[in-house]
Amino acid sequence: MLNQILKTTMNILVAHNTVKPEHKRELKKLLLFFDNVDMIPLKFVNWNTLCFRSNNQSYEMLMYICYFVMNSQLMTTESGE
Repeated sequence: MLNQILKTTMNILVAHNTVKPEHKRELKKLLLFFDNVDMIPLKFVNWNTLCFRSNNQSYEMLMYICYFVMNSQLMTTESGE
């Protein structure tokens, strides 16, 4: 499920018009590694129940980033809302 969340988030970022073209290129390169991973609707992910143990601890920060991206809560250095 964690890889599915990552792949879905990366695809959403690739499709978003505010992501810089160089970042989109890098995301597309990374998506090649997720070729056999299915995408899932992120609105059905129960973020509170994701469990991180020693074998998947490296996913924890990535999942928080996915959560913030999906909920538009990433901070920016640009002025505005």
